[in-house]
Amino acid sequence: ALRDLGLEGVLEGMRFNPDADWWGRGGATVESVRLLDQQGNPAARLPPEGLVTIEVRCVANERLEHPVVGYSISNSRAMVLFADNSWLAFGPEGSPPIEAGTRFVTRFRLRIPALPAGNYMLGGAVADGTPGNFIQHHRSDDAMLFRVASSHLVEGIAGATMLGCT
Repeated sequence: ALRDLGLEGVLEGMRFNPDADWWGRGGATVESVRLLDQQGNPAARLPPEGLVTIEVRCVANERLEHPVVGYSISNSRAMVLFADNSWLAFGPEGSPPIEAGTRFVTRFRLRIPALPAGNYMLGGAVADGTPGNFIQHHRSDDAMLFRVASSHLVEGIAGATMLGCT
């Protein structure tokens, strides 16, 4: 197993940058994004099974009728490797309204594939509406820069989990 061989992806430099470039209308703000391990602590390694939580903390600067929170992970070439948002979690009616001044947290539990050594960006976003009709309030694609310091992958964008080899 990768864990037994010490080949888990080692992560470094995982700090949220509150001054990162962003765009949007400003009706809500992403206050932080974090990559957490299965115990809810800031991740120091990408586990071989890839189970992590991406946490996006926001504040509503105005009433949000149907808030949608999202994340993205991009490589050093700004290629989005994967991204998702909270809209599907609430179904076609969307999420319930959030009043101005309210702080709220969205956590995405997911399986990240193995990443080659290199630099990556974790982005966070908050919008209001539905996928076909929304207002982007705050989106920062490079809210947190992090580095995979070591990895068993030597090429490719990401690794598939090997279930066996005979």
